[in-house]
Amino acid sequence: MIAAQYRGGKTTYELASDWQINRATVTMALKRVSEPVRRPRTLTKSQLEEAARLQADGWSMNRLGAKFRLDPKTMKVRLAGAR
Repeated sequence: MIAAQYRGGKTTYELASDWQINRATVTMALKRVSEPVRRPRTLTKSQLEEAARLQADGWSMNRLGAKFRLDPKTMKVRLAGAR
């Protein structure tokens, strides 16, 4: 069921939330059924610039992550790498 939803376009983060399990558990379940796991989303230069502006305006990593469909921790790493 998880693999079918993943193939349908859901992210590991969305599945973890839907199923109320850890994201790593979702990844393990996908690997168990030999489902190729997609790489995390990358942001374009313009998206990174927009995210940096929004962060400067006071947006939290949670809010930025939701807007750009990234985990807040990943968002923080992406912004730090863009500086």
